[in-house]
Amino acid sequence: MNNQRLRLDLADLAEEVTPVDLRDRALRTSRRIGIRRAVATSAAAVALLGAATGTAFAIRPDAAPAPLPGGPPSVAASPTAADPWSGVGRLFYAPQVSQKANNALAAWRPGGQLTTLVDLPGSLLEISPAVSPDGTQVAWVQDRDLMLADLDGPNRAVVHSGVEGSCWGPSWVPHRGHPEGRETPETQWITVAVRHNPGKPLALTRGLVDPKTESFQFLQIEEDSCHPVWSADGRFLAYTDGSGQVVVMNWLSKVIHVVPRLGGSNSFHSYEVASLSPDGSRVALLRIDYKQEGANTGRNLSVNTILDTRTGATVELPLGGRKLLQAYFLPNDRLVARVRATDGTRLLLIDSDGRRVTEAVEPAALEKHQILAVTSS
Repeated sequence: MNNQRLRLDLADLAEEVTPVDLRDRALRTSRRIGIRRAVATSAAAVALLGAATGTAFAIRPDAAPAPLPGGPPSVAASPTAADPWSGVGRLFYAPQVSQKANNALAAWRPGGQLTTLVDLPGSLLEISPAVSPDGTQVAWVQDRDLMLADLDGPNRAVVHSGVEGSCWGPSWVPHRGHPEGRETPETQWITVAVRHNPGKPLALTRGLVDPKTESFQFLQIEEDSCHPVWSADGRFLAYTDGSGQVVVMNWLSKVIHVVPRLGGSNSFHSYEVASLSPDGSRVALLRIDYKQEGANTGRNLSVNTILDTRTGATVELPLGGRKLLQAYFLPNDRLVARVRATDGTRLLLIDSDGRRVTEAVEPAALEKHQILAVTSS
């Protein structure tokens, strides 16, 4: 496809999409998720997450008590002078809303060319597409089939049947291995929920699918959980529940921790988690400041805040007064933040110490798209 054809296609696509208001999407409930549960937040759980963390982001001083002591801060790779975006691979985009039967995904990297990728059904773009950590494949749920396709090619296939895609996944485990410690160096697992009992349509089994062998492995996760997001090395898993809480789980120790001051009887709730830092200490999510009885089970990657998972405090970012739209943590503990600016949308690269490294203006054709994933190579 030549550059002129690409520009025309993306311009046409941009005309058909419309902005999405975060409050409207949060209020649009597809089903009521009732939950009556209490998660033990023992001192051992807090200590485990505290030991795993090394965040050096600035925490708002009046928002929460001082963070728990942790290990040494993560070491972020230094960018080269020639490429300040070193360590960032491609960013993958999809239209937020579209009336078309099929829509092409797009990929871009600051300093690079905008490219179009595989077409997906337009009705599914807001729900379930998940890009693999290596940026070569995309998984989604269509008619209760887990589908897999090459991003840059025509190959697509059914990986598993009887899958529910509106709440629990699909979500890639972002490392070559198994979150429970079983070594499988050639496998990239996909987290899904499967309907194994036709007589109980609401009974879902959460587990992992191997896209190569199509095998399924059960995971012990509470039934009312939604929107799983893995940390960069697959050690931590974050998800939401029906009361607006966010839970962080260490897969090796099976210890769980509820993010304080969020959900339940608190004024702030979240039903949308987008990204989790490598050590599980910070989470990027969409936070709402009012209570609601249900939750939007559709996947929403919009972000308006970063929270410290140990204290619930807001992590301050050097956004220059601009509105945060999305945020993704990288394996080197840096953060790619998307903001609304006077000249459109911009990407900011933020170091592990909270310093803004660089920023770039996104192509105008992507302004009304949503970032699905950011790869590191």
